[in-house]
Amino acid sequence: MKKFYAFVAAALMSASLFAAPASVPAVSDLASKYDLANNVVLCFYFDAEPCNTVVLAGSYNGWSDDPSKCVEFEALDGFAGWYVAEAKYEAGFMAKPLQLDGSGSFAGWAYQAGEPAAWVNLGVEGTKEIQLTGEGDHETKAEYPQGAGAYIYELKYWKKEANPCTAKYHNYTLYLFPPECEAKEDIFEPAINSPMSGSWKMEAMELTVYEGEVSELFGEICYVYQANHVAEGTAYKFVDKTFGWDNQYQMWDAESESWKNVTDADYTLPESDKDYVELVYDWRDGNKYRYPMCDAVIFDVDIAIKVPAGAPEAGVELMGSFIGGNDFGTPVTMQLKDGKYTAKVQGIEKSTFKLREAGTWSNQVQIWDGEKFVDNEANWQFGEEWEDVLGCETCKLIDLDWSNGDPETGDDAYKWTNYDPDVQGIQNVRLTENAHKVVVDGVLYIVRDNKMFNLQGAQIR
Repeated sequence: MKKFYAFVAAALMSASLFAAPASVPAVSDLASKYDLANNVVLCFYFDAEPCNTVVLAGSYNGWSDDPSKCVEFEALDGFAGWYVAEAKYEAGFMAKPLQLDGSGSFAGWAYQAGEPAAWVNLGVEGTKEIQLTGEGDHETKAEYPQGAGAYIYELKYWKKEANPCTAKYHNYTLYLFPPECEAKEDIFEPAINSPMSGSWKMEAMELTVYEGEVSELFGEICYVYQANHVAEGTAYKFVDKTFGWDNQYQMWDAESESWKNVTDADYTLPESDKDYVELVYDWRDGNKYRYPMCDAVIFDVDIAIKVPAGAPEAGVELMGSFIGGNDFGTPVTMQLKDGKYTAKVQGIEKSTFKLREAGTWSNQVQIWDGEKFVDNEANWQFGEEWEDVLGCETCKLIDLDWSNGDPETGDDAYKWTNYDPDVQGIQNVRLTENAHKVVVDGVLYIVRDNKMFNLQGAQIR
């Protein structure tokens, strides 16, 4: 696909072209080149000229931070300043533009599209509406509830009006003297979290012993982290790798007389005129700083869950903040045994978990909130559900039955996001006169009441 570098380099594309749309494309201009029947076709006029490649970040590829897995916007022929991206529509489709940094890397979410006010529907006949809601600081959640088709919008600015081409990058070295954690010295592994790779990820720090003149500067022992080519202002925290976000470092607040987590904004990489920057943090004073989970007990947890009807063919994954095979985002594959999905992990009483279809967040177990089924944003906590395993002080058992699915009973009810009992009935060959099977490109679909569904029950047309 054509890269933005090409249009920046071309003299025809001057900054003045981005002041306002000189001409606005019609749906018919897109229909000749793009598949409006099956795909979401985003056509954007960027009010602030993008200086680097812009990609479509979204649910269509699991919100991947790998630029090679993202759809790249391309210039729309005949319409100065307009760019188009096209992705396969699926139920729950969400996506938004995001600029890459000067090296062509995914530079976190600093350069994504702006808040809802930045998205302007130009009223083009036949274009579809995007459902926009605000999240956080100038962030937008962009959902496409009207399905496949053309979405034609003007985008006025990027998040925080940030421009990746003006960002300054440096190599940083961080030296950390953490609070004492003698009780868990064998598992205490400080790590730095930063959105350097597109999302908050654990980046292990190296424990180093210093001698001679260097020890006079940094002490005898400290943790060291080196980060190269990172933008000024990147937020970061220090988190114990074993316990994750439950054990991020805290500072004593004298006013409230309580310990408080340090927020994202409290530590950011500083501006500098130098290419190489060193930062030293000495938090050994236990009266001022701590990691709260130093005395936490780690439990071996056996999990057995009877899932709602319609378990995905791709399998079921356990996601959570627990340890022992789950490194903050790495899934644990559950095994089907005696009608239940099982897994073995390690966790503490605050550990949380969710169930999802293997490889995607678009199909996870939902809970009935009294009016509708919703994603369980708060997660389920181990401590709320587990039982002691007889004869083992550090072993726990989670045995849950989430198979009930009738909200009319007044009981807790659970379902898979993309599970439709009616469609599943059709899938199992209980076809009615209003439903039939079709095969498209070798894939089996169900057509019912002029709607097309895949075999997981998700409507695709």
